[in-house]
Amino acid sequence: MGAAEAEGVASSQRAGTSRARRRAIAAALAVTAGVVNLAIAFHFEGLKGFNQLDLFFNADASARLHCMVENRCGGRSSFSHPNLASFLNPPIRVAAFAISLGGATGTPPVRARRMVALCVSPLASAVKAPIVFYVLLGLGLALSQAGLLALLSAVSFSQLAFGSIPESFALSGALLAAAYLLALRCMRVRDRRLWPWVVIGVLATGVTVSNLVAVAILFGVVGLAAGERLRIVFGRTGAVVVLVLLPTIALTAIFGAGYQLKGVDIAGGSEYTQRWMKLHRTVDRATSMPSALAHTFAAPEPGLGRNLPARLGGSRYQYRFLTAHREQRFCFDHWLGAVFIGLFAIGAFGYRRAPPPARWLCGASLAILVFNWGLHSVWGVDLILYSQHWQMALMVLLAGLYRAFPSSSNLLTLVLCALLVATGLENLRSGAAMTTAMQVEHRGSGEHSSLKDYR
Repeated sequence: MGAAEAEGVASSQRAGTSRARRRAIAAALAVTAGVVNLAIAFHFEGLKGFNQLDLFFNADASARLHCMVENRCGGRSSFSHPNLASFLNPPIRVAAFAISLGGATGTPPVRARRMVALCVSPLASAVKAPIVFYVLLGLGLALSQAGLLALLSAVSFSQLAFGSIPESFALSGALLAAAYLLALRCMRVRDRRLWPWVVIGVLATGVTVSNLVAVAILFGVVGLAAGERLRIVFGRTGAVVVLVLLPTIALTAIFGAGYQLKGVDIAGGSEYTQRWMKLHRTVDRATSMPSALAHTFAAPEPGLGRNLPARLGGSRYQYRFLTAHREQRFCFDHWLGAVFIGLFAIGAFGYRRAPPPARWLCGASLAILVFNWGLHSVWGVDLILYSQHWQMALMVLLAGLYRAFPSSSNLLTLVLCALLVATGLENLRSGAAMTTAMQVEHRGSGEHSSLKDYR
């Protein structure tokens, strides 16, 4: 065997080893995220936390579970989540039926479907974790660096909370992460086909309608990175938006007819939105955004707020957990929050000399953050509720830290390891405080929770 041939064989072996390592790390991340989120989901299910509205930061857990299990959704199609239940209810029914065939015949069908539905968000978390890892690799990070940041994403407060609650957010987070991975691939191979974006756009928009904007931003940035003229970029992006909306509307109508749902109540929704905006001041929501970005990773100190639906009766917990109270404007409950805000800014600055794909993706991430800031300044109460919609954008900014300090990557890795441990411990403490509050109210023993009460 010649020297050149031997070198080729060695190179091929090294590439194979590298691929095996990537797959092993991705699989470990998926299993870790899935198991942790599944344990959290069934822990709070045991405390009956998903049997009522608004308990967890205004998340509609009981309503979403009902939609996934029965697809009745109050008998009406949803504008915000047009096809969420329709995407999930058929496979949930099939999985529950398969479980009954497997021997669990003593479980009532509705209960079996509920158990399967509780696994949806943890499954989305398990899928998202390796996607985040591959996006970070695509941004130029080493295996250890990408694995570390992907693990930080998995143990972030947003992922631990909303990757466990039966809601739309974990699905949105996974689909938006997939859109980032698609953008990186398209920029690398200069792929400008529309159909992959239409597919991911239909899925993401069907889960939450505002996801369409993030998908459109990423698609447009791919065109800019390819050197297309601005007029062409806008035209092609508009075409993707139309091609996403048409099947989304059609699927909503088809599934709505199949499940005998009424159409979207435009007048009622408009009236509700006007009342909402009068009750919740835009300035208060806008100034809460910095703390929401920080607390995407580091858990805030939960407070107890008024739970209006609980007052109607039939609810075990007469409060809701919240983070957006007036004491939190432009401040953070823990030093970790301030650290994360600083790291986001430094990471964004680190992309100033990055190669075009990474630099363009940073620009798209900043645009997605600005969009969410504007949208949720007008709509939304506890902004942490929507953190899955911008978490991937923040992960891109954190990846920029390795570009900001290229000669100190080992030291930076040690710092991020310490940050990972501190974040995990803080999130564990916050989760334990919420569990204690729920157990105290359930026992009704006259004990008092240590959480601040803003009711």
